[in-house]
Amino acid sequence: MPLLPRVKTKRKSHSYFFRIRNKVRSVPLIESSRTISNGISGTPAYMSPEQTRGARLSEASDIFSLGLIFVEMLSGESLMRDMTALEIISALWRADFVESLTEKIPHEFRSDLIDLLAMAPDKRPTAKEMSRRMMELS
Repeated sequence: MPLLPRVKTKRKSHSYFFRIRNKVRSVPLIESSRTISNGISGTPAYMSPEQTRGARLSEASDIFSLGLIFVEMLSGESLMRDMTALEIISALWRADFVESLTEKIPHEFRSDLIDLLAMAPDKRPTAKEMSRRMMELS
């Protein structure tokens, strides 16, 4: 007995699974899934470089993501809106792309936020350090 019922169409019988699978394939990857086939999980536009490689995540990964959110908030634009998930992931592997994002940080905040987008996790501030910085800005 099949797990999913069959649906009669004009051509031939199809399972619900087959119809859903085809529907999902027609949706762009960035909108259709938060998990990519190699096991990477998350929203690509807010991933850290190590997350795009499938490496172990840490507090530093969250700090990078927070940096991306801050840049979007302060610049007033979505940083990667015209990119597909795979374009975003491959771009985040490149230091030159990440450096181009730091150029979007408004000048008055650049010194406080630029290291959030450091390629190396150990070069990013800790959550405690970020909390201290936020208190100083307020």
